[in-house]
Amino acid sequence: MISVQEALSHITSQARSFGTQTISIEQALGRIWVQHINPNLTFALNGHPAEYIHNTEFQLLTHSLTHSYANRKHGSNIFVSDGAVQIEEDLVRSSMLCKKNQVPFAKNKWINDSCQSILAINGHNYVQVEQLPEVAIVSTGNEIVAAGSVTLPHQIRDSNSYTISSSLRRFGIHSPAKALVPDDKEALRDTITSLLNKDILIISGGVSKGDADYVPKVLASLGVKELFHGVKLKPGAPFWFGRTPAGGVVFGLPGNPLALQVACRIFLEPYICACFNISPRSPILLPLATEQMKKSKYDEFFPCKIVNTDAYSRLLPIRYNGSGDIGAALQSNGIALQREMHSNLPEGTLLPFYAW
Repeated sequence: MISVQEALSHITSQARSFGTQTISIEQALGRIWVQHINPNLTFALNGHPAEYIHNTEFQLLTHSLTHSYANRKHGSNIFVSDGAVQIEEDLVRSSMLCKKNQVPFAKNKWINDSCQSILAINGHNYVQVEQLPEVAIVSTGNEIVAAGSVTLPHQIRDSNSYTISSSLRRFGIHSPAKALVPDDKEALRDTITSLLNKDILIISGGVSKGDADYVPKVLASLGVKELFHGVKLKPGAPFWFGRTPAGGVVFGLPGNPLALQVACRIFLEPYICACFNISPRSPILLPLATEQMKKSKYDEFFPCKIVNTDAYSRLLPIRYNGSGDIGAALQSNGIALQREMHSNLPEGTLLPFYAW
């Protein structure tokens, strides 16, 4: 078994671009922009366009004031009729400028509503964005049935494919292929064979050490190279990762719902971010609201919620009953990391917190 950081290193080392595509700005919200914007912007005051100008230190990006008109004085300053904005410093305080020659938003950035607005102002009716990967999700287990099915006493409804899909939608990936497969070698082989051409294949369950955990052997028989199997992590130790002959990757995630949600947040999201050449969501440091103890010898990501005490935000651990306790995730805002060497942490200890 390897550490969480070693696992992340293996995973992100396999990142690759899926190409680019051109789409309309109406479709661009939430996608990853791959061009540098043309900095020759225009702005308008009270509906009247005013020409974009360079000054000695700053560039004007946009203007939201409702003055009747604006005049520009060659060389440096921007003036308005009533004198409310006279010099560059006032404009800086109004957050309407950026450093000269600084691009407002460079390539490999999320396109949000403000970005869409600036693109429209600059006449970018179409934009170049990162191509989305082709993804497939396979939920395994004799006990797993579709979400809308009537269950027998030994059965449970598939929830893992929905958790994985939620993580993918953060990146604009809305329609992954999905399959439910029993713990049967031939059925697994047939299904996985049909999906090995995908850029990302995500399998939940079947990767532990049980007699019916066939996924690693089936993958090996199909030429998928194992990069690691097992992570020193709670919840989520039964984790498999490998590379397909076509250059795609396979995530073998734990079958228990809470462990799977942790794996998506800690491993799957950073991989997709690396493929898009963007930074993953960073944890924030927050103090514990109470003492936190653990018995595991591994790193532990435990669910917690943010509470406000004495005007400060703190982490309140949510007690959970093992890696299948998805109800604990429902009560939480995210997960905090307790390192393997720390079995007991006093109140007030700063921990990295990963929001869902």
